[in-house]
Amino acid sequence: MFKAVAKAQTLNATRTAWRVFFVYISLGISWIYFSGILISEPQGDAATVVTVELIKGMAYVLVTGLVIFALVYRALKAAESAERVRAAEQKTHRTLLGDLPGMVYRSSATECWLAEYVSAGIFGLTGYTSDEFESQLNKRLDRLVFEEDRAIVEEEVHRARSENRAFECHMRIQRKDGELHWAAICGRTNLNAAGEYEFVEGFIFDTQQTHNLELQIQQSQRMESVGRLAGGIAHDFNNLLSVIQGYGELLQKDLELSTQAGRRLEKILLATERSVALVKQLLLFSRKRPCDQSAVDLNEVIQRLSGLLTRLIGEDIEIVSKLGSDLPPVLADPTHIEQILMNLVVNSRDAMPAGGTLTIRTAAETLDAKALREMLGSAEPGEFVRLSVEDSGVGMDAQTQARIFDPFFTTKTQDKGTGLGLATIYGILNSHRGCIAVHSVPGHGSLFEVYLPQTTSERMGAQDAASQHLPTLRGSETILLVEDEALVRDMLVGSLRESGYTVLSARDTEDALNIANKPGVSVDLLISDVVLPRGSGPELALRLREKMPDLPVLLMTGYAARIEEFREVQGAEVLQKPIVLKRFNQQVRLLLSRAASQS
Repeated sequence: MFKAVAKAQTLNATRTAWRVFFVYISLGISWIYFSGILISEPQGDAATVVTVELIKGMAYVLVTGLVIFALVYRALKAAESAERVRAAEQKTHRTLLGDLPGMVYRSSATECWLAEYVSAGIFGLTGYTSDEFESQLNKRLDRLVFEEDRAIVEEEVHRARSENRAFECHMRIQRKDGELHWAAICGRTNLNAAGEYEFVEGFIFDTQQTHNLELQIQQSQRMESVGRLAGGIAHDFNNLLSVIQGYGELLQKDLELSTQAGRRLEKILLATERSVALVKQLLLFSRKRPCDQSAVDLNEVIQRLSGLLTRLIGEDIEIVSKLGSDLPPVLADPTHIEQILMNLVVNSRDAMPAGGTLTIRTAAETLDAKALREMLGSAEPGEFVRLSVEDSGVGMDAQTQARIFDPFFTTKTQDKGTGLGLATIYGILNSHRGCIAVHSVPGHGSLFEVYLPQTTSERMGAQDAASQHLPTLRGSETILLVEDEALVRDMLVGSLRESGYTVLSARDTEDALNIANKPGVSVDLLISDVVLPRGSGPELALRLREKMPDLPVLLMTGYAARIEEFREVQGAEVLQKPIVLKRFNQQVRLLLSRAASQS
C-alpha cells in the first residue's frame, strides 16, 4: 500500500517538472514571436531600444514566473494532500495490525518461512519484539514453531500451495520465555500476473484459551460418563451391602461378641462399613447422593477440625490458618465440606514426605464469567467464599494436573490412595454449584482453591429426627414391603417379622397393588424401593393413597440425585441404602407411632 502511494507521488512530481518545462519553452517562443508583432521595432537611439527590450524581458519574466508559481503551488498542495492521505493510511494500517490479537506476516515466495514483514502483534504472541525476531531468530518463522509440530505445519502449507488454496493449521509456538502456547497459523500464497509465486502472507493467533476450554469440556464429559457408571455400580453395590450389613446385624443378636465367632463377625461388619464409605464416595462423585444443605460457616468448620487435622498430618508439618473476617455463610452439606477439607489436607500431607508448611485460607470473592472459564465445576458468576489449601510439597507437572480429577487416578502407592479423593471433591462441588482451581509447579508446592456460593438462607432440607428416643422398636401393624431385589427383600422381611410386624411382600408395583386391593387387607405402612419394575415407589404410593389417604410411606433408594425429587409423595420419608437395620427399625416405628397419634 505504502509503495503504491510513494510511486504515485514520484509520478506526480515528474509530471509537474515536465509541465513547468513545456510552459517555460512555450511562453518563451510565444513571447519572442508575438512581442515582435504587437510591439513595433523601436525607433530612435540605442538607449530607447534597450529600454523597450528591457521592458519586454521583464514582462516575459513576470508572466512566466506567475505561471510557474501557479503550477508549482498546485503541485505542492496536491503533494501535501497526498501526504496527509498517506499518513492517515499508515496510522490506520499500524493501528489495525497492532490491535489484532495475533501477528500478521508476509514471507518470501522462494522460502516461505523467511519473513519479509511481521506486525507489532508478534510481541504479545511470542514475547519477541520485531527487532529481536530479526536479530535472534533471523526472521525465521519456523523457529517460533515447536519442533515436534514443524513437520505437520510444513506439510499443510506445501499441500495448500500445490492446490493453490488457503491453509490453516494448529500448532504450538515456543515463546521467548520458553513456555509453549497453542496457536493457529493461516495464510495463502499470492501469485503475480505471470502465475509465479510472489509471496506468502497470513495471520498467526493464540488459541491457548480455546484449547483449555476444549480440555475442560473433554474432562467434564469423561467424568460425567464415569460418574454415570459409578452411580450405577453404587446402586447395585448398595443392595449387596444392605444384605451383608442386615444379616450381619441379625446374626450379631445371636452371637456373643466375646466369642471367636462374634469377633469375626465384628470384623465383617467393620469391613462393610468401610465399603459403605467407599460407595458414598462414588455417589458423591457421580452426584447421586442427596445433600442435607444448610448455612455453613467455613471458618467454624476449619476451627472445629483443627485438632483432627493436626493429628492427621503429623508433627513434621506446620498448619498455618489465615481465615477471613466477617465471612459470609455458604449453602452446603456440612459433612461434604468436612470431606473436601480432609481430602485436600491429606493430599497436601502426602505431597510433603519430608515435612513442610500447609496453609489454609478463607476469603469472600466475586467471580465473573472470565474467571470461571479457568476453573472446573458447574458454578455461575456471582459471590463466593474461597477455601484455599496450599502446601510446600513436591508440586505437579502439567500432565499430572490434567488428570488429577479423574476417578481412580493417583500418584500415590497402591496402599495409600484409592484415586477418589479429588474426584469426590469434584462431585461435591458440582452438586453445590461450586468450582475448583489448581495451581502447581514441580518442586514449588500446590495450591487448591475451592469456591462455594454465598447464601443468606439459614436452613434447607432439615430432616425429622428419626433417631429420637422411642420406647420400643417392636409392633404388630401390617406393613407392605416392595423391593425388586430378592436378597434385600428377604432380609428386611425377616427383620420386620422378628420385631412382631405382619409383612406383605411384593417385587413390583403391580404385585403390590394386587396384594393391597385384596378384600380384607389393611396396610398400616408402605415401605418401597424408589426404582421398581413396571413403575416406581412414588407412583405406587400415590395410587395406594387414592384408597388410603393417610397411608405413611417410607421410600428406600441407593440411586437418588436429590431427596426433593421424591417429595411428590407428601409426608414420605426417604431412607438411603445401604440399609442399617437399627436406623431402619427406628424409622419404621417412628412413622407408625406418628400415624397412630394423628388418627
